[in-house]
Amino acid sequence: GTSDLICECAVPVTDTTTSTTTTTVAAMTTASAGGLPSLETFTHFAGTSCLPGPSTQGLPGKSPLPSPVSLEECRGECRREPACEAFVMIRGQEAAGQCWLRKGISLAECIEGTVYDTWLRTSRDSSAVLPEPTSMPEAAAPLKAGDVVALHNGIHNRFVRMNQGNVDGAGPKDADALPSDWAGARFTVVDGGDGQIALHNSVHNRF
Repeated sequence: GTSDLICECAVPVTDTTTSTTTTTVAAMTTASAGGLPSLETFTHFAGTSCLPGPSTQGLPGKSPLPSPVSLEECRGECRREPACEAFVMIRGQEAAGQCWLRKGISLAECIEGTVYDTWLRTSRDSSAVLPEPTSMPEAAAPLKAGDVVALHNGIHNRFVRMNQGNVDGAGPKDADALPSDWAGARFTVVDGGDGQIALHNSVHNRF
């Protein structure tokens, strides 16, 4: 098959901006993967308290947060918590106030006509909780004129070798175990023009 002809080169040489309406807030964020903006919205229920209720629960240690925060900071804390369904603040304390992160929200259990405002998470940004970064394999450096390379076929575990009259395969040898005296398996990269390269073996003075 064609896979027999495939060789690998081995080098043996030495926050948040916010636009608001009367009912919703669109929180624009930047996802780390690709740097593209993504959207998440919260719906504002003015005068509504979702602190009590049989099903409503506070997030441990964050209902309220240990210190006063701004509205933007409170929203950001909710975004960072996958379990957060809403946050509650006292009306008029948007610059610096108590922030409660809530889950298990049932609007039917919330109380209207209070001094509290509830911001319900109504659309969830899939990038709000970002995965741990993974290491990417380093790209191989492009070949340039003057580089010395060897060609290794992984199927047959052999290096390509230049003889006096032709090219053949040397004896079985792992790709990282090219003997220092195998000069016939070493090729110098030459600029072939038009973005191409040629391989030259100096021992036999042949391309």
